[in-house]
Amino acid sequence: MKISIIIVLLFIRLLLIGQESFSKYYSFDSYGSTIRSMLIERDTILLQGYFIDTVSPFLQGIVFAKVDSFGNLLTYHRYFDSKGRDLSYNPLNNIIRLSDGRFLTLSMALQDNALQLWFLTSDFQLDTVFEFFSGDQSVQLNWWRNVYEVSDGYLVFGSAQRLNFNDDIQIIKVSKNGELMWRKWLGLSNKDEVSGDVAKYSDSTFVVASFRKPFPVPAADLRKNTWIFEVDTNGNILHEFLDTDPFSGGSGGLVFDKDRNIYFSGTSIVEDIFGNDNTLGRISRLNSEFKFQWKRTFGKNFNPMNGLGDMILLDNHLIASGTNVDSSRNSWGSPSGYTGGWLVMTSLNGDSICERIDTAQWFPIDGTGMGLFRAIDTLSSGSIITCGDGRFGPNENNYHDYAWLVKTTNPPCEGLKVGNTEIRNKIQIWGMSPNPAKKSTLIQLNQIDFNETTIFCLFDTNGRIVKRTFADFGVDHVIFDLRNLAEGLYIVQSFNKKGHLTGIEKLIIIK
Repeated sequence: MKISIIIVLLFIRLLLIGQESFSKYYSFDSYGSTIRSMLIERDTILLQGYFIDTVSPFLQGIVFAKVDSFGNLLTYHRYFDSKGRDLSYNPLNNIIRLSDGRFLTLSMALQDNALQLWFLTSDFQLDTVFEFFSGDQSVQLNWWRNVYEVSDGYLVFGSAQRLNFNDDIQIIKVSKNGELMWRKWLGLSNKDEVSGDVAKYSDSTFVVASFRKPFPVPAADLRKNTWIFEVDTNGNILHEFLDTDPFSGGSGGLVFDKDRNIYFSGTSIVEDIFGNDNTLGRISRLNSEFKFQWKRTFGKNFNPMNGLGDMILLDNHLIASGTNVDSSRNSWGSPSGYTGGWLVMTSLNGDSICERIDTAQWFPIDGTGMGLFRAIDTLSSGSIITCGDGRFGPNENNYHDYAWLVKTTNPPCEGLKVGNTEIRNKIQIWGMSPNPAKKSTLIQLNQIDFNETTIFCLFDTNGRIVKRTFADFGVDHVIFDLRNLAEGLYIVQSFNKKGHLTGIEKLIIIK
């Protein structure tokens, strides 16, 4: 009887451990790395991305890895291009399992303008590489995003730039033996069209989430019309939707519900601010006839480079992943602010439920505050897996970007202790005395939560940390020695143990 109870308790413990969250990075023995896409099979997480050579930081290769549901790295394989070229990848491109058990993914060698299809065995050993358009200077490859298997070959979706500097969407079809069957351009003259995510909509059609940019426009002009269309396996457009709002933005992830409604995530440009990439995250819905139903935006309008790049449909909710840059949570004075992996959860009607920000917190303050989510999926337990890259290093001037994998609960805000809104509401403005100050200034700690605030940093107007002090437990104040600092305006910021901003105050030094 006792043995049976012990076995049951151990089984329950294993189940609970399997639900635990984690935030882990992987270097793949390289100078830097990132994860571009993933595929989950029986709770084994299959990852695809790139790594940077430790000897030549200008040379990138492709990496494939397997990770278990606890985040443990099981195995990985790194491959360089056979011709020694630098391989390039898109912000999000897919890896698929073929009908013969192999894997297939994309890469590009931009030096030769070459598109590559990588075939690997079931254990990620390199099998075959097909290459197309090598040395073809009539077009310039741009964004090659997705590859799918069809009955007689493979369809590859992307975009390229013609000699007239137009970016147009392309679809190519490749036979099973690697022969190029056809290549089709989709788009209008004097417009820029770029392919985003692609998802299979029926047995013989796909939906492409893309955007159309007015042309010619200045490079800093961020106007984009969201463009969603259905295409068959011969490259013919069957249905399409174009958002007439010139600030509707680029597109990211795609999902469909049981009624064939189409949900697509992406970005939405804020306040017509050209030359300043202020954006919001966006999720929209079309019905099965490609009629617009609703659009919702997420985030704050002072944040640059917000966007939702991938999405899943889980338990009648949409969960989108992307990047949130919050300039109000500025860790070290940089205008780019505080970058985190971003999860947004909403209902199928667009009613927002929660937002979550995760950062690559491997050091107390320096080297934190950077994290990008590029893809999202779920385990059989319902736990959410997101991947991308995060910043890792001893300080803000010495870091590398490494592959980053995060496991969170479903819903993603359950048990969340640090979130976007929560942190903003907790930011304090505390007094310093004296201020202005000549030799020193004192900060009283009687109203500061020691669980939230442990580090104080003094920044100059260029965003450099010129002084740093720690609030030891049991003391009631901290003092900044200002005698070696030039007169002028400074900013004092306080941070908690995870490097999140908790307080801010101006300080003037006089002589």
